[in-house]
Amino acid sequence: GRICNSVYKVLKTFENEFERRKKSHSVCDFNDIERYALKILYNDDGTPSSVAMELRGRYDEVYIDEYQDTNSVQDSIFSAISNHNRFMVGDIKQSIYRFRSAEPEIFAHYRNSFTPIDSHIFGKGASLFMSNNFRSDRGVIDFANLVSDYTFMHSKGIPYSAEDKLIYSKTGAD
Repeated sequence: GRICNSVYKVLKTFENEFERRKKSHSVCDFNDIERYALKILYNDDGTPSSVAMELRGRYDEVYIDEYQDTNSVQDSIFSAISNHNRFMVGDIKQSIYRFRSAEPEIFAHYRNSFTPIDSHIFGKGASLFMSNNFRSDRGVIDFANLVSDYTFMHSKGIPYSAEDKLIYSKTGAD
C-alpha cells in the first residue's frame, strides 16, 4: 500500500508539473487535444454537453474509416457528436496501432452487437461484412487467412470469427 501511494504521488507530481510547463509554453500534445475535446463535449455528469448537441445537429451522417484503430476516448468523442448516425468501417485484421492505444475490441463490440444488414430492423444498428477481395490472387488470400487464423487464435481480447476471413473473388485470374 505505501509503495503504491508513493508511486502515485511521484507520478501525480510529475503530471502536474508537466501540465504546468506545457501551459506556460502554450503547448499541448495529441492526448491533450482528445482530453480537451471530451471536456467540451460532456458535462460533469457524463451527459452530452450543449456543444455536443449543437454538433449533432450539424451532421446528417458521421463516417469513420479504420475504426479498428480507435481508442475509448476517440469512441466517446464520436459518440458525443453522432446521434445514431455513425457509419463505421474497419477490419480487425488491420489493427496496427495498439502502441497508440488503439482498442480493436471497440470495433468488434459494435460489429457483434449490430444485427446483420439482411435481417436489419429499421432504426437499429446493422453490420455488413465486406469480405470479398477482388484484387488479390488466391495465394495471397489463402496466406492472409492462414496467418490471421493463427495470429488471432493466439491473441487475447481480439474477437476473430469466420466472417473475418477474406473471400477470394477475383475474376478472370485463375
